Amino acid sequence: MSSTPSPPTRDYLQSSQSKVIQNASYNAFKDALPVLLFTTLSVLTLTKKSPMFAKSTGPSSRTAIAIMPPFFVWGLTSEHEVIRGKREASWDAHYGGNEGIGKGKESKNVIQVDKNYVPPKPSHISASEYLSEFGTVVQIVPSLSLRHKLSNFVSSNPFEVLLGLGVPFAVGALRVQSRNREIKPSQMIMHARVIGQAGALTLLLTLMGFKAAADYWGRYITQEEADDMVEEERRRRGKWVEDMERNARMEMERREGSIKVMKEMVKEKREGKKRAKEEGKGKGDLK
Repeated sequence: MSSTPSPPTRDYLQSSQSKVIQNASYNAFKDALPVLLFTTLSVLTLTKKSPMFAKSTGPSSRTAIAIMPPFFVWGLTSEHEVIRGKREASWDAHYGGNEGIGKGKESKNVIQVDKNYVPPKPSHISASEYLSEFGTVVQIVPSLSLRHKLSNFVSSNPFEVLLGLGVPFAVGALRVQSRNREIKPSQMIMHARVIGQAGALTLLLTLMGFKAAADYWGRYITQEEADDMVEEERRRRGKWVEDMERNARMEMERREGSIKVMKEMVKEKREGKKRAKEEGKGKGDLK
């Protein structure tokens, strides 16, 4: 058996953040580029072949129509890729993806698993400190007030909050500008677009800053929830060890079965050669 390692999952998660961001940026750019080509070609075609479109839009509105859809796709893809990458990194750290966590040692016949790698919660540290060792940063409070629940919801669902606040703001800006009868429709759209973009960018930066701070300090939970998370963490990791042992037993049985079949085949082959040799010897004696 291997020695009991200390779980370095927090360091593992921190070291994987740059890789997650790089992968998210690459995938977002890959998804946004075809949209940018499509919208650019569409705007150029409409400008050339549609007098109404060319008359009702200016350079700024055409540029906005061309770049806003790919910008939206880039933001949507990067957000989902970052969330997926962090979840995968957390899963790997919890269930054997990084070195030292439940690391099995493969021998010649069976995979040996250290059953003692799941450390019990020491009595001299708090539940938040124990959970932070596994990459889960939390703040324990006596009870969850409305402020705590709102903070948890915003930090867990930033994109939904951005859509929920950004879309009504943009619609409201367009409605306010539509009441101004002294400007042309193209000017109305341009004014509404500028106001909507400013509001969306301000809201986006605010939410990202709030999420970064919430991820650093941790979400709010009660002491009962923290204790439940500790027990759930130990239960999951114990179940992972049981699965590893079951897979190791199945692998050992498979290898033993293969060896047994090979031995029987070799034995049958030897017996066949022996029978053939005896039959040949008998025919020689008869002659």
